[in-house]
Amino acid sequence: MSQDDFDDAVGAHFDAGCDECVSSRDAYFHELEWRAEGHVALLEQNVKDLRAAVDTHRSALQRLTNPVAIANCAQLLSDTRTQLAIAEVELARFK
Repeated sequence: MSQDDFDDAVGAHFDAGCDECVSSRDAYFHELEWRAEGHVALLEQNVKDLRAAVDTHRSALQRLTNPVAIANCAQLLSDTRTQLAIAEVELARFK
């Protein structure tokens, strides 16, 4: 971390209107905490969206009759499951 990174984080934190922090060090760590909470929320939303996509692809796969469409949907389902597994691991790292 450079001094500029530290100064940017502290400045952003005080610009956001935090009145709890009295020192630059407090502000820096509080800003990191806020950013981490925002990152976890994004990861949780991504996992939720990917789970919904897996359900949608699975449902579509059951209704399809065209062999090419079935193959395409099966590949999409497989790819989405892989993305979901990666997203779940990443989320677990931050929780």
